[in-house]
Amino acid sequence: MVLMLESGAARLLWAGSIPGEVERELVMAQGANLKAGVLVQGPAKRGEANLTQEWLEAVEPRTVVRWSRILEEDTALSVDFADWAMGEGIELWSLEESGCLTLRPMTENGRWEIQEWKD
Repeated sequence: MVLMLESGAARLLWAGSIPGEVERELVMAQGANLKAGVLVQGPAKRGEANLTQEWLEAVEPRTVVRWSRILEEDTALSVDFADWAMGEGIELWSLEESGCLTLRPMTENGRWEIQEWKD
C-alpha cells in the first residue's frame, strides 16, 4: 500500500515495503506527483532491493524514515547509502535506533517537525 498524506504544503509518502520494481512503476506512472518532504518506507520482503536512486530522485525527500524486519538484514541501509543520503541532504531515521517518532506537518512551509517520541 502506498499513501500520500498532505497537510497544507507538507507532504508525506508512506510507501510500505514496496520493492524496487514497484518503485520504478510508480515513477513511470506518477513522476513529479511523488514529490514529498518525508518518505516512510520499510525494507522490501524477501530481501528484494528498494530505495533505488531513481525512486529517491522522483520523491526528493528531505527525510527518510525506515523500519526493520525481525531477523532480516536491511541491505538498502548500507554505509554507502547513508553516506549518499547525507551528501544529498537527506536526513535518515532508522526506527531500530530511534524508536517511535512524532511527525508534525508545518503546513505553511511544507516541512515536517520530527522528534523521537517521549512519554
